[in-house]
Amino acid sequence: PTDTESTPSLPGSAGGGNSFRSNSGTKQETTSSGQSVDTPPTPPGDTTVHPLTLYGKDILRIFPFGTTESAADAVKWSDALGAVDTEDDFSIRDPHFDLTNTKITKLFALSKPNDQGKLSFEGFRCGLEAMGIACDSDRQFQAFVDVVDEDKSGDISYDEFVCAIQEIKLAQLFNDPFIRTMPTLHDSLKSAVKLGSIEYSPDRIRSVYPIHQVKSFIYSTRPNWATVRWINVEGVNTLLMRRLSVRYRLHPLAVEDTLGPAFKRPKYVKYDEHSFLVLQILHPCHKSVVKTYQNMYRASQFVLPEDDSPFDTMSQSELETRLKELDIGHVMTPPEQLSLYVMEGVLISVQGSGDTLWPALKQRLHVSYSKVRQHSTAFLVYTIMDVCVNELSPISQTFGAKLLMLERLMSLDQRYFDLSRIAACSKQIKGLQTHCKPLREVISKLIASNDYQGETLQYFTDVQEDLAAIEEECEHNLDRCRSLVDDFNNTRASQQNDVTYILALIAAIFLPAQFLTGVYGMNFPYIPETTYHDGYFIWWAVMITLAALIVLFFKYKRWL
Repeated sequence: PTDTESTPSLPGSAGGGNSFRSNSGTKQETTSSGQSVDTPPTPPGDTTVHPLTLYGKDILRIFPFGTTESAADAVKWSDALGAVDTEDDFSIRDPHFDLTNTKITKLFALSKPNDQGKLSFEGFRCGLEAMGIACDSDRQFQAFVDVVDEDKSGDISYDEFVCAIQEIKLAQLFNDPFIRTMPTLHDSLKSAVKLGSIEYSPDRIRSVYPIHQVKSFIYSTRPNWATVRWINVEGVNTLLMRRLSVRYRLHPLAVEDTLGPAFKRPKYVKYDEHSFLVLQILHPCHKSVVKTYQNMYRASQFVLPEDDSPFDTMSQSELETRLKELDIGHVMTPPEQLSLYVMEGVLISVQGSGDTLWPALKQRLHVSYSKVRQHSTAFLVYTIMDVCVNELSPISQTFGAKLLMLERLMSLDQRYFDLSRIAACSKQIKGLQTHCKPLREVISKLIASNDYQGETLQYFTDVQEDLAAIEEECEHNLDRCRSLVDDFNNTRASQQNDVTYILALIAAIFLPAQFLTGVYGMNFPYIPETTYHDGYFIWWAVMITLAALIVLFFKYKRWL
């Protein structure tokens, strides 16, 4: 079979359904035998023909009536659709690769199955053509049917119908000439991607990474001894995702969320074929550095009153150096999307690139008596989410350590402290808090669904509690940011009040001097005191005495 664009007409369609019926002066009557015959209309009493008018004008003179063909020809049609938006990649949700249960079931029903729910060979051929698969040679089609009809019953069951379409679509996706006809798939061959797989059971495990024989792996099935096959894709590759979507009948909307350029909000969707989760994961930029500050933060929370916390002994230069290590972009990585396709016995994970998430998972899988080895794919989903949440706790506590260092630095140098540092730290904390909220909503949906029950449900509840603790810690850190800003503003206001107070005291001390200067500086022709030989020294003695008395008065009032 080869790919074609032709699609057969569906049962029940008839030609001329959109044709116009001319309004002639005849009417139809139905005879007793069910046949209709034309009978002439009964002439009215007044046989004068009056032209149809519109606003007093003859309609025939306004609109040139004719046949429907001539009316259609009068319209200037174009075979092109005009300008096309090339930014939207419709190949992501191409119906050619849509093998969802809804579409296949509808297509199977339109192919007219018999009473036993099976298709004849001709119905099978129509169903394939409706999927864009055609075979011009009857002999080749018969040979293909002999292969598809495994039970040799002479007709095609639903399962055989699905398997046949999957085989053909996969063959096309591994055929180089066919791939070249689809630019999006052909261009994706250049993108770097790594495919790996782990298959395990309680007493056995095997893995391969990276997989070089992609075709052999795609066509393979999970072995009987394995309870779970975990397929991990590192990198976004349209062709590989299309192959996996055909092999495991992934929903087009889920594939679109994975391949789309924009990050999707964390969500959980239940499809007929599988469950789909979108997660946003964060990692520490330098795990050892973040771990160090996490330990320092924990130690500072349980310090005795007579002891010093690790941050109280830091000098100003050391604080500046450490805070520079925790600037924006040095604590946590940008969010990365992780897509999970969950099926019975199979889990497919797709992420943008390799990271530090999977060593922790492989460490749990390596232990034969671990919980994840004893359970199904549902527990593997919990394990992945648990590792994702565990990555967030060190980041949150590192921000707490950063705030403690900022508080220490502000106490050492309040005058030249840069308030924008607190705003930058608050921005980082809000980013982490924004990341946690939709993730908690996804876990709540998982708990509310019927897909996860028993012991696995209890573990999901534990992850939800850990995430709630991180959110509370973020809120506590934001409160501390607001408190530091208030302390800074209060300190600045107190400094300004002190300056104003001192200036007021100085002005009060020199007020008598200003008064006497104004008196003796008047332009009277004769002022006796100005003619004294020792008048200048007397003036200074009086001023100093008054100033001393004012200072003593301030001391007495405890204003100074």
